[in-house]
Amino acid sequence: MRYQFSEKGTFFSTRQRGDEVRGDIEARLQGLEPNEPLILDFAGVEMISFSFADEVVGRLLESSKAGGLGDRVILLANLNAETSDPIERSLERRELIAAYLDVDGSVRLMCAPQHLEQTFTAVQAHQQFRTPELATELNISVQACNNRLKPLLAAGLLRRKNTTGKSGGRQFVYSPTMS
Repeated sequence: MRYQFSEKGTFFSTRQRGDEVRGDIEARLQGLEPNEPLILDFAGVEMISFSFADEVVGRLLESSKAGGLGDRVILLANLNAETSDPIERSLERRELIAAYLDVDGSVRLMCAPQHLEQTFTAVQAHQQFRTPELATELNISVQACNNRLKPLLAAGLLRRKNTTGKSGGRQFVYSPTMS
């Protein structure tokens, strides 16, 4: 689902207005497939305040991380300096990462440390993978790789399927939700 903020205006401020818009977004999500992406499209928006960004984007991403939006990935699109800055401040305050659609159509991370960006880039090159395979590719330990995958999984950027490994133990197979 693509939510066009410009249908509601070009300037957005206040936490109360953010609560109204977030409520509208959540209502529109009802009845959709739980894994359908939510694209928050800021095309035509000239400015948003920190309070608005935190109430809409920060709270939606927080809810997504807690599993409240199903397996849905949230993507930001058509950001400019006046929209990205307050969103970045909200993400930093809440210690969240977000995915956004770059002008070339690729998916990038916002507010992610370099090691997570490196991991996300490697993940996007695979249809599916297991942690030991990715750890070898990144030249890190399996535990370090698991630690890097957790925030990507929490952000809805990965799907995880439980399988049985060759030794009979539990093993996860991951696949990117967007590439």
